[in-house]
Amino acid sequence: SVSAGPSLHRDPGLFHVFAMLGQETEHDTVEKAILGEMDTLTAENVFVSELERAVSKMKAQVAFSRDGAFSVAAQLNEAIAAGDWKLYTTFLDRIASVTAEEVKNAAKRTFLTDALTVGYFVPNTAQATEPEKSIV
Repeated sequence: SVSAGPSLHRDPGLFHVFAMLGQETEHDTVEKAILGEMDTLTAENVFVSELERAVSKMKAQVAFSRDGAFSVAAQLNEAIAAGDWKLYTTFLDRIASVTAEEVKNAAKRTFLTDALTVGYFVPNTAQATEPEKSIV
């Protein structure tokens, strides 16, 4: 699986991409695929249908993330951390107003190869131990 997104804070932050690999998947293969998608976003136009699908998914994600008083308070706190509590109430409208051209321009400003950091987590399976067994 792959997920991506920006840091939503008052000051500029990182755009992160996380990929969870299966045991048989090579890190280089996934890195090349992600970098290829970044290149595509900076060079080609985003299809309106893709943008509409992304907005629809975001609306569903926001709806689920606001289920319950604790979640509402947490999301409101995140809006405050981003610099304006009103972002909580205007976020979906702002997302829905994004154009394909704005996505392309943001990708050009964000996906800069000279500002890229890549890290791999490779578990050391040689040191893995069997869990202790107990008889009940």
